[in-house]
Amino acid sequence: MDHRSRSRRGYTLAALAALMFSTMGVFGRLLLDFNIEPLALVTLRAIIASLTLFVVLLVFRKSWLSVQRRDISLFAVYGLVGIAAGFYLYFTALDLIGVSLSVVLLYTYPVFVVILSRIFLGEEITSSKVVALLLTVVGVVFVAGIIPSGETTVSFIGVITALLAAAAVATHSIFGKRAVGRYPTWTVLLYAFGFGALFLFAASSLAGGAHSFSQPLDFWVLLAALTWISTLGANLAYIGSLRYIEAGRASITTSIEPVFAILLGYLFFKETLTGIQIIGTVCILSGIIVVQIRSA
Repeated sequence: MDHRSRSRRGYTLAALAALMFSTMGVFGRLLLDFNIEPLALVTLRAIIASLTLFVVLLVFRKSWLSVQRRDISLFAVYGLVGIAAGFYLYFTALDLIGVSLSVVLLYTYPVFVVILSRIFLGEEITSSKVVALLLTVVGVVFVAGIIPSGETTVSFIGVITALLAAAAVATHSIFGKRAVGRYPTWTVLLYAFGFGALFLFAASSLAGGAHSFSQPLDFWVLLAALTWISTLGANLAYIGSLRYIEAGRASITTSIEPVFAILLGYLFFKETLTGIQIIGTVCILSGIIVVQIRSA
């Protein structure tokens, strides 16, 4: 496969991932309407995802089930931070501030990548990264309503939760890029979601939560869609894209996800952004593009 074909495949997979990721907020909000706790929801999602991956590999690629012992800790941390913490916080934010704002704030994660890369990898923070950081901070201030517009009131706890989710999700690309160089995409996701499911189940048990299986059929259909489309499909497409294009360029492509999510939030829940929140959204997306283009 020549360079142009590889690039085309990589960008196509990244764009497909963005589209599928954007449906997560809609499915999540609809599922939360069944009065299920966010922790229980993400636990069921992780369990179904890991079981699905295990069965598929057991039947079709049994050799992909094994990993080296030295990499167990990598997958454990990946599952704890990138999967369990990241998506629990995200679904909690969905419940507090809705689809549109949650996704916009989640997409501040490239800023956290810059900070974490500086702390753990010693990467330089360039002037372009500083500009991106400032744009993103200003955007968050506007979106969160810290500077009031008189048009809406946003949950401060919801904003903080969404930003914590962004920080956790920032580790997803770092762990994913490292692991995909050693194992097939399916193997990477199996162990990440497997460990994520273990941590979430333990947390749910300690919290005294019991997973109710007496939900109507609609609930299970939506949960299957959340798991197989928004979770497995999106992650397989995104991590698959990293085989063909650089992580920075893949992230640039997936930056269109907030646009998809805002459109879906309006279509399904009639969610709208105020004028100042639209300005904030533009600032955040501009910061994302700056930091990703300069890092690519």
